[in-house]
Amino acid sequence: MAAKPLCRRDSPLEARWVGSRTTRRDRFGREQNTAAGLRSSRCGPRLSSVPRSARRTWRDIRTDQVDRTVSLVRAVLGNDLIGAYLFGSAVIGGLRARSDIDLMAVSSRRLTIREKPKIIEQMLKISGKPRSVELTVVVSSEIRPWHYPARMDFQFGNWWRSEYEKGVVEPYRSNVNPDLASLIRLVLHANAAVIGPPPANVFDPVPRTDYIAGLVSTIDEWLEDLNATDLGIRNVVLALARIWCGIVTDQIRTKDQAAEWALSHLPPRHRAILQRAKAGYLSEPVEGWQKLMPKVHAYSQHVISEIKTAAGRQAQERPS
Repeated sequence: MAAKPLCRRDSPLEARWVGSRTTRRDRFGREQNTAAGLRSSRCGPRLSSVPRSARRTWRDIRTDQVDRTVSLVRAVLGNDLIGAYLFGSAVIGGLRARSDIDLMAVSSRRLTIREKPKIIEQMLKISGKPRSVELTVVVSSEIRPWHYPARMDFQFGNWWRSEYEKGVVEPYRSNVNPDLASLIRLVLHANAAVIGPPPANVFDPVPRTDYIAGLVSTIDEWLEDLNATDLGIRNVVLALARIWCGIVTDQIRTKDQAAEWALSHLPPRHRAILQRAKAGYLSEPVEGWQKLMPKVHAYSQHVISEIKTAAGRQAQERPS
């Protein structure tokens, strides 16, 4: 069965693609005018402003999960919700069977201590069926004007599922999140508003130095997964290659594209590990990583050394 488009007519969010002009009310009672197959830009960029890869892959996402997540945030925040933005694999052409759905919501205020558990309760039902959904909520005044490191108000990720199920509301170490620099850059690159104005109207550009610092800041957290599951180990191998590629090339690439770049820059002794991870990402079996841990550690140490060298070089080249 063909996948349904993200903005199908029976979506619980507003209808956006219709064949003729009509006036109708959305689920919140507001009149919506639609014409020529496109809604107004209130709910996102026109199709012509969305990258070609986004046009192709939005249809591959389970619409229900995106719509339910955005509807949830909208129900909690009401008119304080400024926009919700899709980014990551879903819009850069790398959506795979196990890829997450990444969403960032921007609010004009912080969530209350009572609202966060409500979001967690529903996200535990939405995420993982079939895809994991990562939701990051930021407050506009805390990210704009841009400064580094920035603060996130809330984040839901399936890797914290056990903590959320135990009643932990904020399992992360701090709301100050250096990685927001790289996430916001991904949002701006994707230019994919599910609802709200285009991201360029909501986010300031992230300086390259902050983007690099954000990427480097994630390394220690990735390394914590090296003794986890086969899937976790594989993801670490790919993540390190992607960080390295991003710093050196200043380009946003899919995991397999970044791996291909890294393979051309790795010494022969480390290529087999990355080739195995790339093959697993492209749907081949990923079992048996535990017995390869000595080679995985050697690969990781080499790539981290390359990342630090590249980051240091970029810092030296920064204009004074």
